Amino acid sequence: MRYPEETGNRGVVVDMVRALNDGDIDRFASYYTDDVEVDIIRFGRRLQGNRAVGEWIKDAFDALDGFCNDLIGIYGDGDVIALEVIARGTARRPFAGRSVGEPLDAQEVYIYTFRDGKIADVRAY
Repeated sequence: MRYPEETGNRGVVVDMVRALNDGDIDRFASYYTDDVEVDIIRFGRRLQGNRAVGEWIKDAFDALDGFCNDLIGIYGDGDVIALEVIARGTARRPFAGRSVGEPLDAQEVYIYTFRDGKIADVRAY
């Protein structure tokens, strides 16, 4: 995958996607504040803390063969950045409305709010 060259908070988001696609859950979670709040709107789920974020992504890796995010676009500047991705993988077990063997090909949008260079709030659609 080709990643855009970005700096500032946009660069943090690109590096975070790179960490996810590298399967580096600890590095992925390190981009979030200890007290981050993540609202996953379509599932009515709320996560609190970077530990919960790491567990959420670990669960996706456990549930999906070939789990990755294809970066479609990154928008905004300053302390609010929007990210558009396509989450991909094949279900090993029922996950995100998918049956075993069914592919995941989900377009997702994340709105990140930053505090002191880390992600402090997320709204996921």
